[in-house]
Amino acid sequence: MPSATRIAVAIAATVGLAGCIPRFLGNQPLARPLDLKSERADLPSGARLLIYEQPGESQVHVSVSYLGGSAEDPVGKEGLSHLAAHTTYQARDESGATLRQRLLAESASFWVATDADITTFESAGHPAQVATLLAIEADRMREPLARVGTAELAAEQRIVAGEAQS
Repeated sequence: MPSATRIAVAIAATVGLAGCIPRFLGNQPLARPLDLKSERADLPSGARLLIYEQPGESQVHVSVSYLGGSAEDPVGKEGLSHLAAHTTYQARDESGATLRQRLLAESASFWVATDADITTFESAGHPAQVATLLAIEADRMREPLARVGTAELAAEQRIVAGEAQS
């Protein structure tokens, strides 16, 4: 069966099954309503701060997005934005601890995503950690590559090259 035909059959089957969902669920809501409080501030630097609070949640998430991604990579230097994002985890504070080490010391989970237009850094942890997670992210914003040496850069280049091959 040609690829386009398989896709059309899959779409038709999905649409057909979606029509059955109301019969199985009745009038039950699919999710509980969100009790979401939000605040927004536009900072003098041009940055926009959005705060969403959902009382009773077991985790806090800190997410910072920058306009700029792989579409901004210079010709011949494709992957530069991804490498730069990775390398920020090697930035060191005054004590010598890397950003990665500081997040791990908090038992926080963290990740970065770079697409064509946006690079987003996220961390998550217990609500009591919000001040620490925000301070760590503020350090990244202030000096994203603080005290990163050639050895750390080379290590991140190998990691990013490995990711590109997989």
